[in-house]
Amino acid sequence: MSRRRLKYNPSDYAGIVVIRLPSRSKFADWRETIEILIAGLKAADITGKLWIIQQGKVQEYQPLASEEKDP
Repeated sequence: MSRRRLKYNPSDYAGIVVIRLPSRSKFADWRETIEILIAGLKAADITGKLWIIQQGKVQEYQPLASEEKDP
């Protein structure tokens, strides 16, 4: 895993959301992404997790066991 992920370990935070939109995103792209985020927050707890929202879906980052032990 990259050092950047270790620097910002999701378990150290209330939750991290990364939104990935097309380079020329339109209002409809933003609206869909925010609606997906709201639905995800209603369905699951983001505490200590990293969610990546892109292309109409939420991907949840799962740390490897060795990453959880690294300082």
